[in-house]
Formats: sequence, structure tokens, C-alpha cells
Amino acid sequence: MTIRLPVEMEEPLRDLGACLVALGPYLDRAVLAGGMVPVIYRHLESVREVDRIPLTTFDMDIAVPGRLGRGGHPLVAELLDKAAFEMRLRGSDDPPVAIYQHSRHGRDGIDPIHIEFLAPLTGPETDRAGEQRRLVQVQHGLQAQALRYVGLLLEHPLAVHSARVPALRIPDPGVEFHVPHPAMFILQKMLCRDERPADKRDKDLAYVFDVVTIFTPMWAEIGAVARDVASGNATQAAWIENAKKKLTALFSSPTADGSISVRRVYAGSGSPAVPSEDGVFRVIGRFLDESGLRADR
Repeated sequence: MTIRLPVEMEEPLRDLGACLVALGPYLDRAVLAGGMVPVIYRHLESVREVDRIPLTTFDMDIAVPGRLGRGGHPLVAELLDKAAFEMRLRGSDDPPVAIYQHSRHGRDGIDPIHIEFLAPLTGPETDRAGEQRRLVQVQHGLQAQALRYVGLLLEHPLAVHSARVPALRIPDPGVEFHVPHPAMFILQKMLCRDERPADKRDKDLAYVFDVVTIFTPMWAEIGAVARDVASGNATQAAWIENAKKKLTALFSSPTADGSISVRRVYAGSGSPAVPSEDGVFRVIGRFLDESGLRADR
């Protein structure tokens, strides 16, 4: 299968490859997240080829558990520093979010191509002083942005060998890293939608549509994995039910917000294949039925 990638993705993928190599001892506990995931999905054996090129993304998220033990390895911060990834502080909040960018992007400001770590937010949204719990220290020197629902991305991840993604430019023998199971990617995107900035909500729905279409052969498995995760945890079961309701409502017709949003994103992306609102509605409808993820009316 020929994988067509936007030219603009070459440098982000190169940085991602360097980051994955640096994180080697921790890759068994880290999961790639965010908009880069559908790009990697295209390289798996279990997907079907589609005419659309993936949507462009420059920032890369890596989800990790709330505590990341060393196990005798150097600290993540030390490994990133050795690989020429420099920490920057983004935002005016106190404390600001830490991101990591390669030194070749310069020392001034935040480059669009950067790495950020995410960890599950557990417990209340605020601390005893009423302040938002935005960050968690997962390891000495490594802070991650604490977000609700990130824990879903750590459930049933798929292993990918870097040799399948030549654009990462990782030399032999390569590394094995993880991406979210498509079930968890889809459901987590739906759960986070209301909390996302308005300009990113449409793109998140386009990511969902993209993943649904390339994983057509796995629709039944996607539903089975979602049910398995829901069966083991009451909190996650409630989350998944909520995600199903949002997904069903947003794509309930060709004129529903989800159908319109997906077409709008692809129309503005330069992609040679732009799905119609009716096409989006029909594809998502079949997916909901075949996966068993359609919410009860």
C-alpha cells in the first residue's frame, strides 16, 4: 500500500522518530496520542487504503501513566536532553505547560513542531485551594498535562514497529512503540470535544471520521474492545456510554453538526477527496451499527 503524506509532515515525523528513540526504555508504557495517530494508523496492516491524505498536524502528544517509574533507567528528562530536545514553558498559567522541541528549531519561543506529555487526571478537577489541577509530575523533572479521559488511550494499545513508518527515519534495528486502539482514540476524542477550543472541534471530528473509514475491517473489533473496557471499570463504562451518545447525536443526519464539520475540514484541507455530508452520515451510521456503538434511543 502506498502511503501519501503531506510534505509538511516530513519534519514533524522526523522529530517524532528522534523522540521515540530517546524514550526507548519507556516506550512500553507510553502511547502516542493526538493528530499524529491517524498518520501512523495508515501504515498498519489492518487498515484499508483511502483516497484522502491525512490531515496535517505539527504538535505531538504522548500519553503516559500518572506515575512513571525509572526501573534503573535514566530519567526521561535526561534522555530528551541528550537527544537535543529542549524544554519550553507555554502559556501564562501558573504553572505553565512544559513542551519539548528539538534544538534545531531555535531557542526563541515555541515552535509549532513540539512534543507534549499527557497523563490521566484522577480525582477532582481542582485542588483544596480551588485551583485547576492542570499538571502532574509523572517523574522527577517531567511534568505532564493532566487531562480527564487520557486513561482510555492507555487501554489495549496497538504496537507498531518503526520499520513500518519510514518517514520516522529511525535506523535499524528500530523501536517498537504504541498507538491507541482505534476504539479508544474515537471515544476519547468524543469525550474531550466539549472542552476543546472551538477551532479544534471540527478537526477532531474529521479525525474520528478518518479513523472510522481506514479501520473498516475492524469495526466489529472496535465495538468489542469498547465493551471490554466498559465491563472492567464503572467510571470508564459511564464515559464510553457518554461518548456513544455524543457520536450518535453528532452524526444523526447529513445536516447534523458532525457531518457538516467533517466536510468543512476536508474542503479546507486541500485534500483531493472531500466527503459529502451525506457520505459522512452514511459511513458513520454503518460504523455505529456494525460496531454496536450506536447509543440507545
